[in-house]
Amino acid sequence: SRLTSEAKARVIENHLRTRYGYTTQLLSHPVGDPIAHFLFTRREGHCEYFASAMAVMLRDIGIPSRIVTGFQSGTFNPIS
Repeated sequence: SRLTSEAKARVIENHLRTRYGYTTQLLSHPVGDPIAHFLFTRREGHCEYFASAMAVMLRDIGIPSRIVTGFQSGTFNPIS
C-alpha cells in the first residue's frame, strides 16, 4: 500500500524515537558530517540532531521539509 506523506513522516519519527538516544554530551572532537555521524555511528544526540536528521530523511524521500527554530511564549500574564 502507498503511504501518505504524513504516514511516511511518522515512520521516520518512530524510527528516530525508538532507535536513537538523547544526550546533551558533546563530541570530544569535530566530525566531518555531524548528521551522518549521528545517524550511522553515534546514534545519540540532542534535539538539533534529531530535527536535522528528520529533515534530511524527509527530503531524501521527496517530502519538502525545513527546520524552524525559535521561541514561542505563552499568553502574556502581567502577574508573573
